[in-house]
Amino acid sequence: TAAYKHASDHYQDNYQHVEKIRQVFLDTLTVPYEINGGGPSLPHIINISFPGKENGPLLTLLDLAGFAVSTGSACTAGTVDPSHVIQALYGKDSDKLKTAIRISLSEENTAEELQALAEKLNQIIGD
Repeated sequence: TAAYKHASDHYQDNYQHVEKIRQVFLDTLTVPYEINGGGPSLPHIINISFPGKENGPLLTLLDLAGFAVSTGSACTAGTVDPSHVIQALYGKDSDKLKTAIRISLSEENTAEELQALAEKLNQIIGD
C-alpha cells in the first residue's frame, strides 16, 4: 500500500529525527533524572524518573500545560496503575513505580516541542 511504501521510504530519516529530538529533550533538562531500563533502546520511547517527584501530580501539571505523557505502557493508557514494565525491571517496591513517566515520540514531533516539555519539567520540578 501507499502508506507502507511511504513509511519504509522514510524510515531512516524518521528514526534519525526522533533520535535528534530525544537528545534535545535530554540536553534541555537541568533537573536530576534517571532513564529507566538501561542499555540500548529505541529512541521513540523515553521512560524517565525524577527522583523524589511523584508522577501523579507531575502528569496532572503537564496535562494542564498541554503535554500528553503517561505512567504506563501504551497498552495501559487510561489507567492509573503503575507500569508493569517498571515493576518487572525494578520490583514491586521500587520508588521508580511512583516517579516514572513515559514520553512517546514520533517523526511528527518537533525539537521545539521537546525543548518546551523539558523546560516545563525544569520549571515544575525545580520549584
